[in-house]
Amino acid sequence: TAYPLDPTTGEVLAPTWSANSLLLAKNWTTRKILVSNGSSAVAFNYGNLNSTQKTILGSSQVVDYLRGDRSNEMPAGTLRARTGVLGDIVSSQPVFVGAPNTSLYLGAGFTGASTYQAFAAAKAARTPMIYVGANDGMLHGFNATTGAEVFAYVPKAAITSDLASYALPGYVHRY
Repeated sequence: TAYPLDPTTGEVLAPTWSANSLLLAKNWTTRKILVSNGSSAVAFNYGNLNSTQKTILGSSQVVDYLRGDRSNEMPAGTLRARTGVLGDIVSSQPVFVGAPNTSLYLGAGFTGASTYQAFAAAKAARTPMIYVGANDGMLHGFNATTGAEVFAYVPKAAITSDLASYALPGYVHRY
């Protein structure tokens, strides 16, 4: 959730966006979520997983649940009911990445310092992003201005029985 500050008083103002609310309003099938299948990054869909990943996660319903499908949640289905589709963010430091500082490394003598200004100028208009890991096994990339999820990535190492249990009714948050 993004909370602006009053520039004069420093008072915390009403939130400007909530990533969870935005994800709830988004069609889960249109999310850009990638995963490594062992040889390349592919869309995080059951059919794109390798056989080991399919065995660990168990079914396309679990993968779809992780992607944000709520149709198989209890009481209508057998998967854990949740209040949102964004996993808990606990002990994961959000990282802001915006336009590079063009004056950084001015006058520095190390190799590459002289080319940094050109790099910074070329990236001056890049979209400000917030990157954060969540307990849904994903690294999320959010547009820092709007809160919209630009993409998410499920590292190969995150596909474990712990991730599969995330969809089960008896799931208890793991730190």
